[in-house]
Amino acid sequence: MKGWSIMNAIIQVFGRLKSRAVVGVSTVLIAGGATSAAAANLCPDMVQLIDHAQTNFASHTTENAPQALANAQKCQMSQSLSGAQTYHCTWQFTFRDVAATALFDAYNTQLPTCFSNMSAAIKDQSVNHPDFYDQRQYRVGPIGVSVSLKDKTALGLTYVFVAVTGAISD
Repeated sequence: MKGWSIMNAIIQVFGRLKSRAVVGVSTVLIAGGATSAAAANLCPDMVQLIDHAQTNFASHTTENAPQALANAQKCQMSQSLSGAQTYHCTWQFTFRDVAATALFDAYNTQLPTCFSNMSAAIKDQSVNHPDFYDQRQYRVGPIGVSVSLKDKTALGLTYVFVAVTGAISD
């Protein structure tokens, strides 16, 4: 029965998000479960982002970010003080929506299958904050990838964030 609840959560994710074409319910059922459905577009998109990140997103600017990850409400580039470019994507859900957790879990389950050289997930330290926060950090060679789940009680929202930080030369 647990598989059906996860599958229903993924169906809710794809049914609620509007920014890109979504996987149909029949595809979700045929694909063999929630993580298979989420992985349908995840690996090709992430492989493309990692390729861009190898050059620190050299052909992209804050005005010219790579194509958005599937169903993300917003994706944008930012630059750190070190010079590394980071590509951030955001998904917004109602507070503690099970679909947010399903998306977070799908990314964390499927990312390691996309890259043979991906290092193990590092769970971020807990924060001294009343809202819930969970983050996993990965390395693909010199590239950093993080997946976060954050509850914002005052806003009544839950967010999933995916960030890819480009490689910089010393």
